[in-house]
Amino acid sequence: MTDKNEIPPFAEAVTGFRTYLAFNDVPTVVNWVFRDDLSPRNSVEMRIRQNIPAKNSFLAESVFAAATARGLVEIKAIAATADQVFATIWFPAAEADQIQGWSTGMKLSILSPLPKAEVLSSIRWNFASLMPSFQQSQKAVPWVGTRAWAIKVSRGAA
Repeated sequence: MTDKNEIPPFAEAVTGFRTYLAFNDVPTVVNWVFRDDLSPRNSVEMRIRQNIPAKNSFLAESVFAAATARGLVEIKAIAATADQVFATIWFPAAEADQIQGWSTGMKLSILSPLPKAEVLSSIRWNFASLMPSFQQSQKAVPWVGTRAWAIKVSRGAA
């Protein structure tokens, strides 16, 4: 990259993100997640569904492309196990989402503290998602887009 605000292609950005993770002693096996795939328990624990939809990788790349078109993208590690990290791609799609002091370029980040991921089987995930606390926990991560949001921004409808 010649300009610090230039956003590289997706594959190069992911390689840079993995390097950033390794430098910070975080696993480099990346799983792309959306709000639909997680449920924070508290600031240091996050439940993640075991069977992350295969389309998440495609949607993550599509969100990255939409964010690149706007000139602003964040790749963020949001939870980890001993051997993998769960990450999301986000950008301020609406005026209300703008972040003061960040107006252009790519931002790599790791949630601090990085929650320990508890990966739930399909049965446990389905049960947990029926609990009233699940909907409440979803409100704790508004900065993680849903798959519906990802589809919408990928189509340019945000």
